[in-house]
Amino acid sequence: MIATRKKRMVMVMITAAISLMAFLAMVILLRNQDNLPQNINIIVAWNPYSITDEMASNLSLNMDTNVSLEHLLGANGARGKNEVFATGHNGENVLATSLSAFLTAEAMGFGETSHYDWAAWLCIFSPAVVAVAPNSPYTTISDMINDIAQNPNKTTVANSGFGTTSFAAAELFATNLGLNFEHMSLPGVSPVINAVLGGDADFAILLSTEASQLRIIATFTEELLVLDDVVIPSIYGINANLDAILPFGEYYGIFAPKTASQSRLNHIQSIVQNAAASEDFTTFAQEEMLIALNPSKTQSEIIIDHIYPLTIKALQDGGFLR
Repeated sequence: MIATRKKRMVMVMITAAISLMAFLAMVILLRNQDNLPQNINIIVAWNPYSITDEMASNLSLNMDTNVSLEHLLGANGARGKNEVFATGHNGENVLATSLSAFLTAEAMGFGETSHYDWAAWLCIFSPAVVAVAPNSPYTTISDMINDIAQNPNKTTVANSGFGTTSFAAAELFATNLGLNFEHMSLPGVSPVINAVLGGDADFAILLSTEASQLRIIATFTEELLVLDDVVIPSIYGINANLDAILPFGEYYGIFAPKTASQSRLNHIQSIVQNAAASEDFTTFAQEEMLIALNPSKTQSEIIIDHIYPLTIKALQDGGFLR
């Protein structure tokens, strides 16, 4: 009889403990929900009217929360990055930047944090493209590759400067195909276009958003790309060695420190994904010759894990890293 009473008391105590734990869990959940940030401050690490700024502005128009935009320039995007990491633990401050600037700074040791310290939501993609002058003798990408292979170091490629996607793509293109051509690194996109149009460079590898004055003959994507109703072939399949670098180009997205709580990161993800899925944002991407993306944090990490070693390889091949 006594043993039965003891069993009942134990069961009552266990039931009470479980109920208390469930109650506490609910209180914590509600508290976290109540403490979710009511405002999102997007710190743009690049100039007004840049693609990063346009992405952030168009996302903010479709975010279901109070949003403010702030430009914090300097140190090739590192200043805004460091500021957000120092102040973004409550989920209110997030970073808008381009992935190449993010990863190049890290690879070169300029960044104070690793990409592993950040949650990312990549929202738009601008593929790298091979572009020539309108009157170039190269009508196809195969024509150009065959000519370079038969006449090593006789062809010049212009890129828009060290650390840019243009630079990295040119390095990867050369090393993965075993081609030898001269590099002409110039301070920005306009000098690159002028060099190709003026005949000082035979071709350039730029972003799809940058090559509007040139004739695009190939894209660094696995699928065909349609730009201004013209179907652009992919470099995919030209050589098996190129498969490993596809797709390649510039990604732009929203980043937040992983030190923020999971509930706050989930909150940011919901806001960003809903905005990126809007018809307005998709239209903006199409008009700017960009590919709209809407990946989760996990999917973005997979993309970054693909791009990061390619960035390292390009810097190593260019002699900037040992």
